[in-house]
Amino acid sequence: MDIKTLIKKPWNKDFHNGLSVMATVHDFDRELHSHDFQELVIVLGGESSHLFLQEKRTIRRGDILLIPRGVEHGYESPKKLQIINILFDASKYSDLHI
Repeated sequence: MDIKTLIKKPWNKDFHNGLSVMATVHDFDRELHSHDFQELVIVLGGESSHLFLQEKRTIRRGDILLIPRGVEHGYESPKKLQIINILFDASKYSDLHI
């Protein structure tokens, strides 16, 4: 399945249950930002510099990133960066013992 098909899927984007999954393509810089939830990023294609914890690293297909709540991160000079973002609020799942 290609990224264009994934983007058209009816993902849960409302975050009402503490979970949202979406596919996106970045072709533009995304300045440093943070969230009040955790983010799991799966890189499907393309590449970019990822800014995280005051470091810059190249990310590309096959990379998986876990971004904790409140930690600034961003993207610089992405080249058709195709990602799946899994946004979750771990506090909503504190009763799970995994």
